[in-house]
Amino acid sequence: DSSPEETSWLVFEGNYNALDSGDANIIQKSPDYDQSQHAFATETYRVCLPNEGQFSFAIFDKFGNGICCGGGYTVTSPDSPDVIAQGGEFGSIEVKTFFLPFGSTPITPPPQSAPPTSSAPTTTCFKIEISFLFDSFPSETKWSISDEDSNPIVTAGPFDDWNYAGVFTQQTLCLPEGVYEFIVSDLSGDGICCSYGDGTYSLIY
Repeated sequence: DSSPEETSWLVFEGNYNALDSGDANIIQKSPDYDQSQHAFATETYRVCLPNEGQFSFAIFDKFGNGICCGGGYTVTSPDSPDVIAQGGEFGSIEVKTFFLPFGSTPITPPPQSAPPTSSAPTTTCFKIEISFLFDSFPSETKWSISDEDSNPIVTAGPFDDWNYAGVFTQQTLCLPEGVYEFIVSDLSGDGICCSYGDGTYSLIY
């Protein structure tokens, strides 16, 4: 979502109680996410697990509002046709427990203790759609969205000429209510049209 620095996740052996007691054997944890590089970005990770046992995926949000309104997560396996876990609206923490091998009869896990409540306000966001048809030199193009205090919320570019020249892209963002500024810049000062390819952009809300 727009605040990836609030998000972290773990894959560990056992269920929520192991995590709650501090005895969980953590198999893999997320890197530290940076707002300038990861806002609304899609990341994919591969985690290798033992052949059998009880495992859990836990995702956390420091602000207590999950990663909804433009963000979400999915956990899958090539060994199972079913989605292991997915979501976005989870408050401060969400834990999904699963068993390997898939299809085995699980032992009923102990009840999970309730996650801590948060007094953080629920944020309503509004969708906007940003589209770009790049010219022949997308490496010259950048865009950003800033709040009314000129703090950048989302930045993108410059883009790679090899992968983006003449390419159409579309991105949907979800922003809280407020006043924003959308800025498009071109390094050579000739925009993204005409002599070096017929590029265009649009922002719809």
